Amino acid sequence: MEKPSQGYDEKGLEEDHKFIIFFLKDDEDQSVQVEEVEEIDFLEVSRHLNLGESVFIAHRKPKIGVENEDEVLNEASVS
Repeated sequence: MEKPSQGYDEKGLEEDHKFIIFFLKDDEDQSVQVEEVEEIDFLEVSRHLNLGESVFIAHRKPKIGVENEDEVLNEASVS
């Protein structure tokens, strides 16, 4: 019997994947709190949602062949 597809690449789980979480605050300045995490704390996400804030979660996959993320940012700003 075939194993059902889980919607992700199991080999990719061994890599250093990170998530970027944007907490959009419901305050006068409409401030944004940004966190880069390896695991999502759903209790914290739920707490922000219960306060009337919006939460966006993005997946950041590591760049292949890039040792230092700052090098990529520097190259992008020079271009």
